Amino acid sequence: MNMAWPIGVIIGPMIGGFISDSLGWSAMMSALIVTYICGLVPVLFTAPHERVHERMSFQRMSFQIDRSIIKPLLFYSFFQFFVGMGFGLTNTILPTYVTDILGMTKETIGIFWSICFGVTFLATQIPGGRLAERFHLRKILILGVALAPLFIITIPSTRSILVFEALYTAMTTLWNLSVPAGNVLFLSLLPNDRRGFYTGVMQTIAMASWTVAPSIGTFLYDFYGPALPFYASAISFILATITLIGVKENKVDR
Repeated sequence: MNMAWPIGVIIGPMIGGFISDSLGWSAMMSALIVTYICGLVPVLFTAPHERVHERMSFQRMSFQIDRSIIKPLLFYSFFQFFVGMGFGLTNTILPTYVTDILGMTKETIGIFWSICFGVTFLATQIPGGRLAERFHLRKILILGVALAPLFIITIPSTRSILVFEALYTAMTTLWNLSVPAGNVLFLSLLPNDRRGFYTGVMQTIAMASWTVAPSIGTFLYDFYGPALPFYASAISFILATITLIGVKENKVDR
């Protein structure tokens, strides 16, 4: 399932870079609108399979919070928050950074984006799933974020496009390898009958980082220099690693 969208992430940035360079931004935005409309087509023909024995009315549902999972849920949610901050602080300023500092063209940026956020994700989901089956889930997550600060604090000191791409690709590869383990670990924390609610809580906390991080990253870039968003990102990844201390792995119901 995780391998579906990276194909578009691989192809899209290269096409977008080519269109914006050759035909201008208006043409690129028009292509984006057409792409979104095409994305609606399979949704319209997708009917959810409703299992009769799982139907229940909202009126008859008793709402109870299992206090035993509040602590690990909050720790995991804040882990996702700090990971989101780590990526969000730099993702928004990356196109500006690689243009101003490294002199990349739009097409080169498209290729970089395809590799770092598409190819690495596509190539790591099956191996990451195998890792999740064989090893301790929390250790895989720690591996995915603990080394990120080492890569990201090195980025401001390089002026080589190849070194920059190698560092960022290594960081995203490690994180993407840990994504299946993170999914399984989160499910292991939740009771089957309350997964929707607790997932909503986690996503609300996690999405808060993607709301504030881009503004903070661009502010740091504009007023304190291009290196500071990367240093702030490294701190966020360190905090994400620390929060995993409070997450205990449980057995997943199968």
